[in-house]
Amino acid sequence: MGQVFVKSLLVGNKCDLKGATERFQSLESRFKETLPVVPISTKEKMNLDAVKQEIYRLLDIIRVYTKAPGREADFSEPVILKRGAVWRMWRSPSTKISQPNSGTPRSGFWKI
Repeated sequence: MGQVFVKSLLVGNKCDLKGATERFQSLESRFKETLPVVPISTKEKMNLDAVKQEIYRLLDIIRVYTKAPGREADFSEPVILKRGAVWRMWRSPSTKISQPNSGTPRSGFWKI
């Protein structure tokens, strides 16, 4: 049978403990050629954003934040898309555009 390759990430947790740096360096030197390796500490909230960024990179996905006209952007719930996806924006016919030639697209297709 053939080999199957799965996208993987090696996460070293509890990096806040005594001796963890040395153990992590050993782990990293052994696997860094084949896997991305990220040290974290959930207790200290260390590198949690780095893990998120690495997951997004491995899965080749992006976050898109929506913004209604005249309002602030909503950073609480992004739309998650595969990089290169085509996103169809729709504008209600009743929505008034104060500057129709402002260069700001109101509806159409965007390649992400």
